[in-house]
Amino acid sequence: MSNRVSLLVPTMNRPAFVDRMLRYYRDRSFAGQIWIGDSSTGEFLDKGRSVIANYAGALDIRYREFPGVMNHVCVKWMAEASETPYGAYLADDDFLTHEGLLESVAFLERNQQYSAVHGLGTIL
Repeated sequence: MSNRVSLLVPTMNRPAFVDRMLRYYRDRSFAGQIWIGDSSTGEFLDKGRSVIANYAGALDIRYREFPGVMNHVCVKWMAEASETPYGAYLADDDFLTHEGLLESVAFLERNQQYSAVHGLGTIL
C-alpha cells in the first residue's frame, strides 16, 4: 500500500538527514515515490547528489536541484509532479514512520470523505 503515497521532501544543506531518511525507507521496502527538491548549495549539493546516488536502485527517488531557492518552489514542483493518489509533506527536519504512513493511507482509502489525516507527534 505504500506505493499509493509520495513523500514530498524539500531540503537545504541537510544531506545527512536525507541519507538517514532514505536508509529508513529502504530498510522497510517503501514502494512509493520519494520526491526530493534540493535547495542546497556548494558542498552540501555535492554531498546530496552522492546520497541520492547511493539509493537510486533501491527506492523510487525523483530528485531535482533548486540551488539557493526557497522551499516553496520545491514544494510546488513536487506537488504538481507527484503521481500517486496521496502525498505526505516532510520538511527536512521531520520524519514519518512507515507504519504511520500505511495506517494513514488505509484510513483515507476507507473514508473517502476525508482529504487529509495526521496522527500524534513527538518532539524530542
